[in-house]
Amino acid sequence: MGVDFADTTQSLAFELRTKTRKFNVSIKPPVGELVIPWSVPQTEFLKSKASLAGMNENKSKLKMSANECTMKEIAERVYQVANLCRVPSTENNIHRFAGKTAHNSSPLLVTFVMTSLENGEGELSVNCDKMVIGSIIFKQLKDKLGS
Repeated sequence: MGVDFADTTQSLAFELRTKTRKFNVSIKPPVGELVIPWSVPQTEFLKSKASLAGMNENKSKLKMSANECTMKEIAERVYQVANLCRVPSTENNIHRFAGKTAHNSSPLLVTFVMTSLENGEGELSVNCDKMVIGSIIFKQLKDKLGS
């Protein structure tokens, strides 16, 4: 059985019945599972990000410990939160990840810029026109990446 949550974070409630009993069931998907990886070149990523600025963007400064500032560590934490694909970057201090919502194929873009490797300082931004999904993913990434 597959469920299309239609890009919402609402629970799906239904009744499961057997011959002798019935059970009320509620399924709420992890928000990161409402996204599918999107393999996209950097140029298209940047173009999509520009169109998703303003109300469709969540941004924050973060502080990490120095040993957590590697690409491998950042990517691992991002993948724990959402189903995203790493976007190849021409800049070593900028880490980009892309996905699309499973139902409407709305882009979800994550950018992490290491502003100071020595101090473990960076800036996280999440862009998505599905504001609820974008803000939840942003909060989860901020908690996962920040110290």
